[in-house]
Amino acid sequence: MAGHSFLRRGKYDEAIVAFSIAIEQDSDNVAAYLGRGASHHRAGNYERAVADFDTALNLDELNLKAYWYRADCRASLNQVDSAVLDYRQAISLQPRNPQLYCNRAFCYEKLELFDKAVADYSRAIELDPDNHKYFYYRGGAHYLAGRLELAIQDFSTSICLKPRDSYSFLARGLAYERLEMHVSAQADLDQAILLNGKIAQGYDRAQNVSK
Repeated sequence: MAGHSFLRRGKYDEAIVAFSIAIEQDSDNVAAYLGRGASHHRAGNYERAVADFDTALNLDELNLKAYWYRADCRASLNQVDSAVLDYRQAISLQPRNPQLYCNRAFCYEKLELFDKAVADYSRAIELDPDNHKYFYYRGGAHYLAGRLELAIQDFSTSICLKPRDSYSFLARGLAYERLEMHVSAQADLDQAILLNGKIAQGYDRAQNVSK
């Protein structure tokens, strides 16, 4: 399908036209609705994307991608409760996909349901224990919940898995700072800046938010 080629190359307007032609030729073409929805999503047309994923699910109620992509769009539209429901459906169809748990955890964080976010990040870690990002994200949920010691543990594991991850050093430094462990905080900040000079700006913004 020509639309997929345009989509891969980032030509979203052309992709939308191509998928629309495919839909005109076959109104039951699930792949075309998914492709056009994905093109709208990447172009930032989230409501149009949701409409296409709705149609895809009307045609195929067990379509994993339609639930997943619609959830992503709903999260972008700040329809967080609806996004959680879609991720739940996607997880029921592919329960061993760690990214689905991670995405749902992001939504739980927006809802300030930090225990649920931690549970989903923990499941993602069980499924992919070598991915430093899941430890970093879980540390962030602990941080937001005020569980600073647990946050530090997760940020430290993230650093062990990816020693040059500047953002894990920054996050751990912020947690140390909140615990008034200033020497450790400064050491982590120095390391973060050494790895990524732009981190200093991020540190300043984070400090302003946390005050």
